[in-house]
Amino acid sequence: MNFFRKKTVFIVVFIVVLLVTASVYVYRTYIEDIDMSGPAPPKNELILAIIHDGDIESYNMLSRYYHAEILPYAFFMANEHNYGRACFDVYGSIISIYTLEKNINEESCKIAMSYLKKGADIGDISCIMGMYYELASGRIIQQDSTLAFHYAYILYKDSTTAEQFVSSGMYVGKRIKQIRE
Repeated sequence: MNFFRKKTVFIVVFIVVLLVTASVYVYRTYIEDIDMSGPAPPKNELILAIIHDGDIESYNMLSRYYHAEILPYAFFMANEHNYGRACFDVYGSIISIYTLEKNINEESCKIAMSYLKKGADIGDISCIMGMYYELASGRIIQQDSTLAFHYAYILYKDSTTAEQFVSSGMYVGKRIKQIRE
């Protein structure tokens, strides 16, 4: 294999490992406690519990069983109850709309990133990882190594590890942009 292919394989493996690690953590943190062995709970009961009580367990169950319909309730939980996972769901829902497009429009990007930052500021681990990833890779916002380092340091609590992840993420982001062009 030539040098370029080796680097490309390394980059792809690095991204896959990072995404799998993040996915496993998110799964353990938010989904593991939900019993999926029985039938789905009635959607209306979950919605009422979310709206009237800000019930986090009902929100998580609605997200798990009725994920395609979560966006309005994610906005509600993020705004009314400062629930970090809901902030991540707002970000993820907005970004997922644009996965088939090459570019997200500026206003949608601002909204998505504002919710991701809000969740990170609350301390939601998914949002912190998302902020690191977006800032390091430059996927939808401009790369910023200083801010990416800030979020990587929150994740790893070690400046050397954080610096390595940021430099790797910045490199991956630049390579992806080169490949797209």
